Amino acid sequence: MADTLINNTKALEDYIIFLRSSFDKHKAIKVSVKPAKTRTLTQNNCIHGYCDNLAKAFNAAGLDMETILKKGVAIPWDVHNVKKLIWHKVQEPMTGKKSSKDLLTNEVSMVYDVVNRHLSQTFGVFVPFPSRDNYGR
Repeated sequence: MADTLINNTKALEDYIIFLRSSFDKHKAIKVSVKPAKTRTLTQNNCIHGYCDNLAKAFNAAGLDMETILKKGVAIPWDVHNVKKLIWHKVQEPMTGKKSSKDLLTNEVSMVYDVVNRHLSQTFGVFVPFPSRDNYGR
């Protein structure tokens, strides 16, 4: 059977009926559930690219980790620190998801908008989110 999109209560109830019928007929069934429209590989690459570009912008502006996060030693930024200490720190409370692989496509934009607005207003650092057209440039 092909993947089935369940996006309302009626569709859910219909699918439950289908599952019961299939189970009664075959005595065993295999079901796999995943959220619809999880972020794409391109979006993942863009998140990574954004974090890398943001790290470079912070470093070029002389904004080390201590300046941005207000603690610890003055450590230069890299892509991993940006993703862990900025992107994920916004992502998790907004979406309840620890990993960017679990984000829905619209959640990527929501997280970026909050991160970008805060960094633009607080530190004057604006880095556009990469797109298919400008990723890697």
